[in-house]
Amino acid sequence: MNSVKTGTKKALTSLDVRAIVKELSQAITGLYISNIYQVNEVVLFKLHSSLKGTLRLLIIPGVTLHLTKFDFTKPSMPPPFSKTLRRLLKRAIIEEVSQLDFDRIVFIKIKDGENKSYTVVVELIREGNIILLDEAGKIITALYMREFRDRVVKKGLKYIPPPRRGEDPFEVSFPDELDTVEKLRDFLTSGCSISRETVEEICFRVKKLVEQHGLSVKNAVLKVVDELKSILMDGRLKPNVIYSSGLKVNVHPLIFGVEEGLERKFYATFSEALDEYFGDVLKEKIERDFHEEVRFTSRLKASLKEAEKRKEEFEERARILRQVAFLLSSRIHEVDEVFSKIYGMIEEKSFKTACSMAKNFLSSVGIKVDKIEFDPALKSMKIRVEGAEIEVEKGDSGGKIVSKIFSEAKKYERKAEKAEEIITKKLSKTHLKQPELLKRRMIVKAVKSRRWYEKFHWFFSSEGILVLGGRDATQNEVLVKRYLGEGDIFVHADIHGAPVVVVRGECSGETLFEAAVLTAVYSNAWKAGFTVVDVFWVYGRQVSKSPPSGQYLKKGSFMIYGKRNYIRHVPLKLALGIIFEEESFRLIAGPVSAISKATDNYIVIVPGRIDRRVFARKVKTFLEKLSREKGYILDIELQEIMEKLPPGDLEVREVKGLFEGFRVGDNA
Repeated sequence: MNSVKTGTKKALTSLDVRAIVKELSQAITGLYISNIYQVNEVVLFKLHSSLKGTLRLLIIPGVTLHLTKFDFTKPSMPPPFSKTLRRLLKRAIIEEVSQLDFDRIVFIKIKDGENKSYTVVVELIREGNIILLDEAGKIITALYMREFRDRVVKKGLKYIPPPRRGEDPFEVSFPDELDTVEKLRDFLTSGCSISRETVEEICFRVKKLVEQHGLSVKNAVLKVVDELKSILMDGRLKPNVIYSSGLKVNVHPLIFGVEEGLERKFYATFSEALDEYFGDVLKEKIERDFHEEVRFTSRLKASLKEAEKRKEEFEERARILRQVAFLLSSRIHEVDEVFSKIYGMIEEKSFKTACSMAKNFLSSVGIKVDKIEFDPALKSMKIRVEGAEIEVEKGDSGGKIVSKIFSEAKKYERKAEKAEEIITKKLSKTHLKQPELLKRRMIVKAVKSRRWYEKFHWFFSSEGILVLGGRDATQNEVLVKRYLGEGDIFVHADIHGAPVVVVRGECSGETLFEAAVLTAVYSNAWKAGFTVVDVFWVYGRQVSKSPPSGQYLKKGSFMIYGKRNYIRHVPLKLALGIIFEEESFRLIAGPVSAISKATDNYIVIVPGRIDRRVFARKVKTFLEKLSREKGYILDIELQEIMEKLPPGDLEVREVKGLFEGFRVGDNA
């Protein structure tokens, strides 16, 4: 066991960045951006393709970027930064992922549908940043606009990367004077853009070659650097997480010999290893603000409750005072007479008699007096009525007393208005106007990875048999070449423009009919407004990509040899349902008979006049509301719903279970 002590890694090193960039280049190039989310500084790019399905690119500036299995509750209103990213990059295609030199800076080049190019710069240095550049390299927006001593990150300015810390260790020339490992360590540390842990690993490997094979330090380091460079370029990684005393302390794209003897756990991809290692960091960054918001909201709620209480008290006192004023004004002459006598008693210091007379008179008018206090020096009296206070001075006429009471009522009404303004201001600082938002805490959790078959149209038949359908010509090719065996069933609607459907293995007539429904609903028959269409099926051995001599088959087309078996008048009717899995749910689609066996919650649609995009938006809104009520994470985009819909307009024929509250147009 080596004695080098390992530290807990806080962020990706330059070596890590080189490895993840290579991996991401292969994984996400060619995918389109379906959406972008942001919570605090954490940004999540949701990527999609028909073959790879949905992938999530996680970016934590200053920490990491990698594909993640985690998802989190989305904020109801996107922050300005992610809003700009969505506006410019949604539906755009990722063209290239690259590393700037050997630094912790990544460039993601993107092109939109209008052929405009953008670059997302991910800075993993220090506190980090995410910056969007236009084709000229000028800054469109950034997570943080900042001024540094050597550069400025500001809208409209040309992007200038941070100054290099040193040379690329894979390109630097090693001097002949490096005759000891200590000198090598000093050279790498002072002259190269490289982390301490990578320096130690290179020195470890060099020392081993020197001791075991008698190589010079320079020859050994050249051999080590070439080997590391080759591993990273070829993608021959062995991603692993290092544990010490049961705690995660490091993560690497390859085996670090300097940490031999420590517990290692290996992963299929570097993204998976990074996801495991930085998962707790993600949760802390996402949920931290939720807990702060809860504490802040709790204080606001207490303050708001106090403000509402004061407002109610002011309104009640104003009401009481106005009522007293109205009662006294109706007997104004008696008020003059009685209070004239009371003033005389005060002059004679007969306070008890004056108090008794005031109480009896006010009681006869219908005013309940709590307490009366006299001020002999000022020769005045304070009358307290149900919490409201009326001050009467010697010599006040009945009219003046009533006027004073009205004025006091107005003061309390103004105080109530002021309290209302305070309440409105406090409400603007929190989500208390929408209490249900407090239930939507920023939950981070792993979302089940997409199954291999979910990139196709798919369902499990009433018998539990997997049925697959192509979404496009490319997928039709893949299904036939990769998944159609000689004894499997090939199903196709008898109309130009229909998906290939494959039933793997033997099946009954029920599954065969359900497979026929799948090819029918996703065919051009739906777009044409048909209600039924004929479908044929053959065995896999009857299907070939080899045309007769002199003929050509375009992509997604096949030759069928032998007898075709027909299923006539297949109805165009599709069910969309939701199935619950732990604390999330999935949207499934297929024949009504199959979907109704998988779930009680579904919608049945047929060809109609409702625009499919309008319908998809309604479904998404409905599912978002449902997820909030159930406390689930909704992991679905509009495009994913669109992919499950037939190619034309539609109408809703039936709703079941949780969908009974679903409405769209006049046909729901």
